[in-house]
Amino acid sequence: MKLNIPDYLRLFIRREGKIVLGRHYSNVWLLTAVLVSTFLAIAFANGSLNYLNFKMNDPFIKWVDIKNENNGAAFERLEQALGDSTKALQYHYRSYSYDYEYSYYFFGAADSVQVYLKCRFFDVENKDLIEAILDAENRVVGLEPEEVPNISDNSLGVFLTEKTLGRMGYKQAPAYIDLYQFSPGAEELGFTEVNRRVRVPVPVLGVVRRLPGSVDLVAFTNLYRQKFDEAKALNMNNEAYASSLCYFIPEEVDAVEFDGRLQELLEARTEASFLIDDQSFDPKELYSYKNRVTEVDEDGYTYHYLGFRQVFVTDTLSLTPAVCAEVNRLIMDEFGAKGVRRIFRYDYSTSGLPTGDYLSIHFDDLKMIKPFAEEVVNACELEIEMSQINAKENFHSVSVMAITLSVVMVIFAVICILLFITNLLQSYFQKVKRNIGTFKAFGISNQELRRVYMTIMLSLVGISVAISLVFVGLVQALLPVFNFVKGEGFGYLSLWRCDVIHAFPSLICVAAVVIVLVSAAVTVRIVMNNLLSATPGDLIYDR
Repeated sequence: MKLNIPDYLRLFIRREGKIVLGRHYSNVWLLTAVLVSTFLAIAFANGSLNYLNFKMNDPFIKWVDIKNENNGAAFERLEQALGDSTKALQYHYRSYSYDYEYSYYFFGAADSVQVYLKCRFFDVENKDLIEAILDAENRVVGLEPEEVPNISDNSLGVFLTEKTLGRMGYKQAPAYIDLYQFSPGAEELGFTEVNRRVRVPVPVLGVVRRLPGSVDLVAFTNLYRQKFDEAKALNMNNEAYASSLCYFIPEEVDAVEFDGRLQELLEARTEASFLIDDQSFDPKELYSYKNRVTEVDEDGYTYHYLGFRQVFVTDTLSLTPAVCAEVNRLIMDEFGAKGVRRIFRYDYSTSGLPTGDYLSIHFDDLKMIKPFAEEVVNACELEIEMSQINAKENFHSVSVMAITLSVVMVIFAVICILLFITNLLQSYFQKVKRNIGTFKAFGISNQELRRVYMTIMLSLVGISVAISLVFVGLVQALLPVFNFVKGEGFGYLSLWRCDVIHAFPSLICVAAVVIVLVSAAVTVRIVMNNLLSATPGDLIYDR
């Protein structure tokens, strides 16, 4: 809206404004410097709080580990205590399970690449942990939350991190990765060995940015069980494996073309009557994030998977390992580069497992974690790792300190601006008060003069605020360009966002701008009322 200011006052504002702004706009730059330091402090505090908030609100922090120090009796007592539903309500925990930790070698994308991965194995029923792993902000590729029910108790699926995928030499997430499995004698059945090790495919359920416990790979206890009993399920020196042809084919592959080519190769090399089936194959244990399910029954159980092929022999004859090896070599020469993988219906071991390496407890929140540690865990003569919990509590103190720093900087800026405006007006008024007295004598009212100086001073402050915000915004935008960022891509500065305050834009920054402008306006009004209280004669004759 256009201000209703007479022409003579406009001229007055223009000429007097140049004097107030200072020589070479020195007053503007001085005020801008104060505001830049203020907004930089706010942006730095916001950026630090955002990063700390991200770290401390890690969804995995709610899974608290109690390590098994070969004290089985204490673990049994703790498990019995955790089974008490009243304690679950009292201490806000939802579930608990035994977890296992071990490190295994895996093949990379090439035979020459073998990586040693730190693995963690947990109960497939721990759906909360699966959902946290597959959270939209953590997932790179993988199952969608609604696909979690497709995972069975026998799943061999794994979750691995982006960094691990890079170490393995993959440019994009595969449907399956391969265990580096010692299987003496497997080469005689047609399997390719590297250093007496054979590739054993296990499905990838997802590639994520982070995993709990800073491990490379997370899987279910079924995979641990099969590795634990290496003499059986994952030993490829198995004629039943060598005599079978099962395949995963991705969506990009023409299924009709694949089936036709596989049938041609088989008909030319065997007299066995066979069927290539894609309807009854229901291998939940081999389900990968690249598989698809077409139908789900009313109870949520899937019963038709796409992306699998299996050769079924329909008479008493069977496929020999030699025939399967040759057919597989030829079919993979044609389709391997397109993502087709030979897989196996493993002969699972159902042997029991030892007591877990950890007892992991999933809390809804950590408000009662210290009483829980003191009254439950210590009573069972066990110890709970509290470093993460203490760090989360310390975060609240750091948050208060950072917010306090921002508030102090705003108060400091306001005080500086008030002193600056007061001194500027007083020194300026001493120079021009005779002219002001003359203006008053000719009939210009105090209200009009207040409007003049209010316009000049608020313009000075507004220009300085705008310049300082633009400057800090540019610095914030340029820092990432020059790779000045914290972990997970967080910037050092965040002028308009503070996750801890849960407001957008940042209340601190908005409040700072409002407080500066309002306090400047109030100060101008008070000072000018005081200075203009004298009569025209007193001003003209300096009485």
